[in-house]
Amino acid sequence: MGTEHKVKVRIVANKLPKKVAAKRKRDARKNRHSKSNHSTDYYKYLEWEIIITTVPIIIWSAKQVSRAYRLRWHIEIIFKAWKSKLNLDKIVAHKMNANQCKIILYLALLYVFLRCAKLFQFFQRQIKQNYKDKQLSLLKFYDFIQTFNQQITECKSLTLLIKIVVKHACYDKRKDRYNHEQLIYC
Repeated sequence: MGTEHKVKVRIVANKLPKKVAAKRKRDARKNRHSKSNHSTDYYKYLEWEIIITTVPIIIWSAKQVSRAYRLRWHIEIIFKAWKSKLNLDKIVAHKMNANQCKIILYLALLYVFLRCAKLFQFFQRQIKQNYKDKQLSLLKFYDFIQTFNQQITECKSLTLLIKIVVKHACYDKRKDRYNHEQLIYC
């Protein structure tokens, strides 16, 4: 694959469960433009998870490729949280030189790690110990930090703060799909 520099790739295709394929097809029918129709082949492709990778089969099986791909989406969620929930995309000014941008980006990432990531890990541990059926959502937690930053700093009761985090920053219970935490550990 590639126009100038050819890279060996491997295509991993896994047949999806019938329920997942049916949902994909329903969504495709709903979300198409009213004047266009998807081909029969298109609907057949929706029954498959198709991944292109450079990782050879001796390193990762097809199942391991699928699992890694799910983790990739978890990483995308982390970047989305940093960018949209913590407003990191607004920190860098347009008239800065490259070195100034790098310094500000590194400081912002350091802030995220020291403040938000450590807080997230702390609350995640507390919730796992005290609420067996609850899981902390990264996006909701970063929203929570932005909204309740002063209350977090001034709160005298850890128990009360954990209850507030559970109320505002945990995943909703869903039967129709897994959250990212469940996908990583399933």
